[in-house]
Formats: sequence, C-alpha cells, structure tokens
Amino acid sequence: MDFLNKAFTQLSDLFRSMSPGGRITAGLLLVVAVASVGYLFQSQMTGGDDYLFSGDSIPTPTLQKMEEAFGKAGLNGFTIEGGRVKVPHAQRAAYLAALADAKALPPNFGDKQREANDGNLFDPPKQREQRLDQARQDEMSQVLTSMKGIERASVMIDKQASSGLGQSPQKTASVFASAIGGVPLSDEQVDAIRYYVVFANAGMKTENVMILDANGPARPPDLEGGGGNDPYTRAVRRNEEALNAKIRASLAAYIPSVTVTSTVELDHEKGTRTVENKFDPKPVPVRSMENSRSTIREATAAGGAPGLQPQGGGVNQPASIASAGGKGPNETSEENKSEVVNANSSKITETETYGLVMKSAKVSVGIPVSHFEKVWREQNPVKEGEEVKKPDQAAIDKIREEITQNVRATVATLLPNTPDVKDPTALVTVTTFQDIRPTEIPAPAITQRMLSWVGQNWSMVAMVGLVLMSVGMLRSVLRGVPAAAPEPTAISARITAAESKTEEKEEMPEVTAARRLRRISGSGPSLRDELSELVKEDPDSAASILRTWIGQVN
Repeated sequence: MDFLNKAFTQLSDLFRSMSPGGRITAGLLLVVAVASVGYLFQSQMTGGDDYLFSGDSIPTPTLQKMEEAFGKAGLNGFTIEGGRVKVPHAQRAAYLAALADAKALPPNFGDKQREANDGNLFDPPKQREQRLDQARQDEMSQVLTSMKGIERASVMIDKQASSGLGQSPQKTASVFASAIGGVPLSDEQVDAIRYYVVFANAGMKTENVMILDANGPARPPDLEGGGGNDPYTRAVRRNEEALNAKIRASLAAYIPSVTVTSTVELDHEKGTRTVENKFDPKPVPVRSMENSRSTIREATAAGGAPGLQPQGGGVNQPASIASAGGKGPNETSEENKSEVVNANSSKITETETYGLVMKSAKVSVGIPVSHFEKVWREQNPVKEGEEVKKPDQAAIDKIREEITQNVRATVATLLPNTPDVKDPTALVTVTTFQDIRPTEIPAPAITQRMLSWVGQNWSMVAMVGLVLMSVGMLRSVLRGVPAAAPEPTAISARITAAESKTEEKEEMPEVTAARRLRRISGSGPSLRDELSELVKEDPDSAASILRTWIGQVN
C-alpha cells in the first residue's frame, strides 16, 4: 500500500506540474489506451469463427436455402467450406435466428411426416392423403441425400388406381440422384437407392423404379432382378472388383502403389436344378399286416321234464329218479391271416448349381520402378560415414526378376481353379512403370504467411499499434514536463557554500561526498534521514563534511 500511495503522489504531482494542453493530451491518450485494451480483450473472448451444427456437412439444397435466409437478414459474414457453414462467434445467435425465421434449418428425419400429420384434421381425406404422400417423398429424398457419396436426390412416386376389386394400385417411382464429385453412381449405390425405394413403399416392385443419374446414363430396372445392366455384365463387374481388391490387399503390404487389373470370364448359365429318380426292379416290402382269431364252444346235457311233478299223487305210477345234469364235449377253432404289400423302390436325387460362376481370370499387375531401387537399398544399407552408392543395372534386374516370380506365385493362388491351364502363373502378367512423382508445392514464404496472418487479425494488430503509439506519446509528453526544483535545505545550502570556497582548489573527498549528498537530497526525506543514509553509504566522507560544517559554524 505504501508503494501505491507514493506512486499516486508522484503521478499527482506530475499531473499538476503539466500545462493545461499537456493534461488534455495525456488524458486523451490514456483513454485511447484503456479503450484499445478493452477492445482487444473483448475480441479475444468473443472473436473468431464457429461452425454451425457442430461442423456437420449440409446438403446442397439446404445450403441454398440457408444462403437465402442470411441474405434476407443482411448477414454477410459467413463462409461455406466443404458443405459446412462458418459464422462469426459473436453473431452465432443472429445466424441461427435468421435460419429459424426463414424455416431453413437442416431438417431431421420424420419432421415432414409429423408436419403433415399435424395438419388440419377437417381436411378432405383425399387432400390429407396427398399431403402425406408429398411428405413421404420429401423424407425419402432426405434419406437418400444423407447416404454416403450422394450429393442430392429427389424422389417422385406415382400410383394408378386399380381396375378391379381386390387389386392394389400400381406404383411407379423415379429417382434423380447425383454423386459427390461429379462421378457416375456406382452399382452399389444404384442397388441401395432402388431397394430403399421399394421397401419404403408397400406394393412397390423393383421393375417399377427408374433411377436417373445426373452424371451418367439412366439406370433402368432389370426385369430379371438385377440392377441397371444385364445380369452377366453386372456379375462380371462384381467379380472383377472383388478379385482386384483381394489381390491388391495381398500385394500392397510390401509393394506400395501397386496396380491390379483383372479380366474375368463367367459361366454363362444362370443356374441349374436337376432332379434324378432311379427305380429298383427288386420289390421291397412296404407294409405287412397279421390278424389272428380263436373261438371256443361248449355242449351241455338236457335236465328233467319241465314243470312240476306230483309226489305220490297218483296210484300205480312208477317212481322217478332225478338225474343230475352233465356237460357235453368242447369245440375250439382258430383263424390266422397275414398280408404283405410289396412295391418297387426308387431314389430321388436333386442337384442345384449356381450360375454365373467364375470360370477363369487373367490378371495384370503393375509395379513402380522405384520399388526395385528401394528394395536394393534395404538389402544394402549405408553404413555410418560411407558415401551413398547408386545400384547398378544388373542388381536392379536381379531384384526385378525375383519380385516378378514372387508376385506371379502369390497371385496364382488367388485365381479360380482352371483345369485346362497347367501353369496358373501363365495367367498373371507383371509389368513395370515409371512412377512420376508429383511436383512438390512450395511452402508459402514467411512474408506471405505474415500477410495472411495480418489479414485475418488486422483488427487486433491495429489495436496493438494504437496502444503502443498512445503509450509512446504519453511517455514523450511526460518527459517533456520540466522537473520541479527541490526546495533548498540547510544541509544543501551549507554544501553549496563549501563547494564555492573550494572551486579553485583540487577536488577533495569532502566535495565529492557533498555532491553525492546533494544528489540524494530532495523535498521528501528529512535532514536526519539524509544524514543517516550518507553515514551508511560513506562514513568517512560524512565525518569530513560534519567537521567542515561545525568549523564553519564556529
């Protein structure tokens, strides 16, 4: 705090000692310096540019709507870099508000259909259906545009009412699409677009989807279930791409910049299904039946006369003796029946083969010439202190022959088995080519980089220059103010008198000490402090001065 108080006192004294014009100039320069520092601080906190929507790539149609929204709002500080929108950080909220007001924000999946469903519930059914169909088409266009490699896509669907009862309406679709970079659509992209349109619309058939390529020929549907060309051509292209990728993956590990091109021949049959039924002349029992049945019968004797007979009721009647009843002979019969059904045996064999199978392939492999020299240098490393040698042509030819044989053997194992070819390596051709190194783009000079940096940060540079200029002018103003003469003290007066008496004499140590005391004397410290400081600094000189001073007083 004492330091701050002293500094404030000195500045206050300095300001009071300045002329009115100097005071005004110093105040203005101080205000400019403070304002410049404040502007730099605010620019550092709020300056710079930010990407909208986390730097995501935005489709071209949406970018066009966003540019229109910015133009209507008078916002011109944005830039578009690779489908990304960069805006000043301080105006980020203003740009987002302009997009929201113009309804130009990037759409999300499902927004179109939600807006269509939130429409007027009292609309006629036909109008509501048309609104939903249009929303579905917009959603499909948005989904296709978000696919990898697709710059823009537009889907139009038409349907024709059925002519009979129970028949669904016939639907057709046309898709206009363009790939990024102005290249034609690949077969995979065409298939993906067609299958998405088919499965996104109930009742849509593959043959009813037409794809128009903005950078290539139209891709009509293949009525046999393919993509845009005949099945054989498409199968050849797929097999060639797959074979090239497999060979390139096996060679690129130790031969950078290798090129692979293949020519594939397929079996022209699309597919076969064979069913063979063989009959066996020897009958084979198929079913056997056996039935058995047994019957037992028993015969019994008759008893007495039916009815009641009187006991002793008659005269001259003979007595009768009741006979006990007995059983007759048993009768048993058994019946067995068996039946066997025979049939001729048969064997049914069903065989199914897939068509368009690769029959043979020829491959051409290109190796850059610089690769052979690199191999030679790997085999013959330069020792420390030795001069770098250049390989001779014989060594290069030997390495070329070894690499060529290895490449042919490696590629031959990846080709389909061809019974007619005894040596598969004969189907592999290895060529060399002179790789042309691209011209290196020189780095920008230091002056260009400095100018570019100044162009991007010119406001900060200008503010820093203004601050430095203000500080320099303020310093020059303060230096131009004459220092106030210190009030004379008793010791300074006596030192001056002593110096005047010894002007013509040789300088004595007392005079030198007196001058030093005069340098440190001023209006601030007291006489005691000055003497204490002088005694600490040079006790001998202080004693001499005191003796001279006491002698003059006496």
